[in-house]
Amino acid sequence: MLRSGLLVLILAAPMLAQNAVWVVGPASGPGIDFTDVQSAVSAAAQGDTILVNSGVYAPFVVTDKSVSLTASSGAAVTIQGFAIVQNLASTRFVTLTGITFQADGPSMPALHCDHNAGAVWLQDCDLAGYSQAPIVGVETGTAALVVDICASVVLSHCSLTGGAGAGGRPALLSSYSQVHLYASTCVGGTGGCDTSEPMHCFLPAAAVSVNGGLLSVQSSMLQGGASAPGELQCVPVFGCLCVQVLQGAPAITLVSGFPQAALYDTTLTAGPASAPCGMAGTSPTLIYSGTLAEATGPALDVTAGTPLHVSEAGSIHFAGAPGGQVVALVALSPADAWLPKLHGPLLLGGTTFVLPLGALPPSGMLSLAYAAPPLPPGFDSVEFLVQGAVSSVAGRLLANPAQVVVLAPRL
Repeated sequence: MLRSGLLVLILAAPMLAQNAVWVVGPASGPGIDFTDVQSAVSAAAQGDTILVNSGVYAPFVVTDKSVSLTASSGAAVTIQGFAIVQNLASTRFVTLTGITFQADGPSMPALHCDHNAGAVWLQDCDLAGYSQAPIVGVETGTAALVVDICASVVLSHCSLTGGAGAGGRPALLSSYSQVHLYASTCVGGTGGCDTSEPMHCFLPAAAVSVNGGLLSVQSSMLQGGASAPGELQCVPVFGCLCVQVLQGAPAITLVSGFPQAALYDTTLTAGPASAPCGMAGTSPTLIYSGTLAEATGPALDVTAGTPLHVSEAGSIHFAGAPGGQVVALVALSPADAWLPKLHGPLLLGGTTFVLPLGALPPSGMLSLAYAAPPLPPGFDSVEFLVQGAVSSVAGRLLANPAQVVVLAPRL
């Protein structure tokens, strides 16, 4: 049934499908189009797919272009530096899948989503800010992800770690944007102490810091940065005394602009202590402006393997509490409509295929097997999107989305 539904969607809306596939590898060779990601991004037309083979690559900038940038099956891909997705029009859509982003310099996050009216999705990505030894007068570490004035940024099964230096930085810094986290982990940058005389100790950072906009978090873990170790002074005969004592940071800070944060089945933990004098944080939340709401209920997690070639076997997995009634939604384009009664945003748009799957069994796992459908004539790839929904006596939930890239048959 899923295969037939996908085929109907793909053939009914070919203009939303992706056309060319560009392959990036660390060295030239058969089947390799480019040896750097930026060249592939520049060459890609709207909706193209960029497959990246294992390697460490320089950063890239995507400007107002729909593109799917995904690691090849089993590939370990690292972007070293400062990547940017910027100025997407409302009809543009960028997906980043299976990629590690590592900041490598001060003042630059690993990834910056900047002024995007279109959607940006990250799936199975790791992001880490830049860290350096704490030195007075030197800049702090950097955030893993900075989101500025974006209509829809979605992270699913991602890990974010803020950098440290002369003060820690958040894993995620969001300003006047809509950001949705699913099954992800965010850890704030740690505090540190320099070696000067007198010693200077610096504050850690929250895992997530929000200015304005909306943040929703499902089934995730947010942990504030660990405290600085503090300063211990010891005097013969009199013993040792902590003269600088800092504490761990909150998990989430709502800073300014009256942001709204909605957390669902999410664990918040204040930053831990660091020996000898650092103390654990006392509160997982810090609210200067805005509101934070926490709720619990029937959690659901959706995973799907990607990329697939036509006719290859694929599966979509739905995991949750036994007994919950699960529905799969499948579409070709994104959306972002907040539905409070469903505890989450609807992230699929356009023509949507609705597939009731029934109740979750005692194992808590439903798997939907399918064969990747054929592509329209002249197309080398297509990207389809899946979002799960669950209903039980505990309530209803729109769960995380997943994206799958289907490629032309293997030669």
